Amino acid sequence: LGLVRACDPGMYCASENWAGTNQCEDCPAGFYCPGQDWSSSSCWGTDPNSEDNAPKIACPAGTYNGATSATFPWVCLECEAGKGSP
Repeated sequence: LGLVRACDPGMYCASENWAGTNQCEDCPAGFYCPGQDWSSSSCWGTDPNSEDNAPKIACPAGTYNGATSATFPWVCLECEAGKGSP
């Protein structure tokens, strides 16, 4: 196992490098990223209920988030009338 690096809120684990070190990146627009409370080995994964990963979670259909580095689901706002999101 490589060095453990937890991803902070507003970041997600994009990958692990060849040494097993977590590669954290800023959360993109359209998503929110809660980060990790604790990392015992790896942050690679997409299950938001696992404490061993730092996922990027898409805003629900019909909502949007134009900001980057969002940390909570309530940043996803309802789309305006006549507009939508996938």
